[in-house]
Amino acid sequence: MRQLLLALLLCTSFVGFGQCPTTPIVLSSQADVDNFATNYPNCTEILNGLQISGEDIDDLTPLSNIAAVGYQINVSNNPLLESLNGLNGITTFHPSNLGVIDIQIDNNTILTDISALGNLVPSQSIESLFVRNNPMLLSLDGLQGIQPWVIYYVFIENNDSLNNLNGLNNIISCESMRIVGNDNLTSMSGLDSFDWIGTLTLENNDSLISLNGMPNVSLECGLEINENQLLENIDVFNVVEDFCTSALEITNNPNLSICDNVYVCSYLDYHFGYNYILIENNAEGCNSATQVATDGCALIPNNDDCAGNFFINIGGPPIEAYNVLATASSYTPSCNDTPNRADVWFKFYSGFNTSVDILIETGYNMQLWQGDNCSSLIQVPGACALGSLEDVVVTPNAYYYVQVWSCESCRLQPGVFSIQIQDGTLSTPEISQDLDLTLFPNPVNNLLTLNAQSVIDNVIVYSMHGQQILDFQPKALEATLDLQDLASGMYLVKVKSNGTEQIFKIIKN
Repeated sequence: MRQLLLALLLCTSFVGFGQCPTTPIVLSSQADVDNFATNYPNCTEILNGLQISGEDIDDLTPLSNIAAVGYQINVSNNPLLESLNGLNGITTFHPSNLGVIDIQIDNNTILTDISALGNLVPSQSIESLFVRNNPMLLSLDGLQGIQPWVIYYVFIENNDSLNNLNGLNNIISCESMRIVGNDNLTSMSGLDSFDWIGTLTLENNDSLISLNGMPNVSLECGLEINENQLLENIDVFNVVEDFCTSALEITNNPNLSICDNVYVCSYLDYHFGYNYILIENNAEGCNSATQVATDGCALIPNNDDCAGNFFINIGGPPIEAYNVLATASSYTPSCNDTPNRADVWFKFYSGFNTSVDILIETGYNMQLWQGDNCSSLIQVPGACALGSLEDVVVTPNAYYYVQVWSCESCRLQPGVFSIQIQDGTLSTPEISQDLDLTLFPNPVNNLLTLNAQSVIDNVIVYSMHGQQILDFQPKALEATLDLQDLASGMYLVKVKSNGTEQIFKIIKN
């Protein structure tokens, strides 16, 4: 008899577990929700995922007996659901689960309240927390039970009524966080416990003025802050690893003028000169990588000496650089007439090229050197000049180094310039007989003027890659081209007049 009672007790203790299906539960209608207890009597611990997604689902209270789920809670695409009441009984994910665990609350049109998840206290690490596209959601209250376990992805996106992040208070770290498109988010309150984030994206949060509520966070690798119309302050980040190669993007934040925090300055110090840095279209002071590096961070250029050179691809886009705070290297150029020379270094590989154009803004000097490394450099004869070097003969398949320097009174900007290297054979100066034509100024900042003795029929501007950029038919003796929207670099201008064509090479500052 005693053994029989024990057997009955054991059966009773496992009946809730045993009545649950072995496959994920998908509830796609209110009828499915209402019939859950009938279809799965005594099912309280779901071994697999629970997905709730249905056009007519508006009441989850028939699910109040569920105490645990396997690996996922997914409440998505429920246009009539206002709250998660009915999921209050869920306290954990089933301990037998060994797979990826995630919580997804996505695309619920009138959902305002997720506090019913407040009893959920996971005892395992969570792969992802996605709260997205819930335009009426007022708060993240209900997620406090996510304790300081590792969480890999936290995506809070397109929740238009959300004004803070309260509910995430007990999470201390995550690999990737995206706070995107939350139109009324005014505070980062709720991230109080965060002390480490792998990568962070803040984008299109139109009401966010500062990152108040977010403590000083160690940000390992990767920061994207884009299109936050009112954001003024990002001074809470510190630490960056020198091996990080994820992007640094700070763009289109019109009120952001100060971004020289510890993280950004450290990142620029490690990585300035690489193409995964983009800082532009912010307020003055945070409008370019060089502006932040020079004015805010006061960084000595990484390419201050030959060994720290920046590599430039022939035919590639201009590279922005600076020589503020640079020092004179031990290599003395042949045309050095600048006291207290502040030089920086670049490197390129000639490949199949037999001549190159090295383009730089007015006020900067250049010396071209050849050698396999910095300890074997020899000056290239006749390749030292104030300004750009054009049609310089080079040996194919060889390494070259470009030494750039300036004086404070001779340069156009306070030590900020762009440099570009092109194939010199692309710019043959004459196709037929010379036109009686003047073209000025060259280099040009904005407006390029052409004067001819014969009517100018056609003017075409090409990039050095052969892409047509402008096509103009002035039908006059004088023409003016507006080039202010062109990027800095070299361009070809083909002019047709009186049946004759000629190509001119210009430099856009």
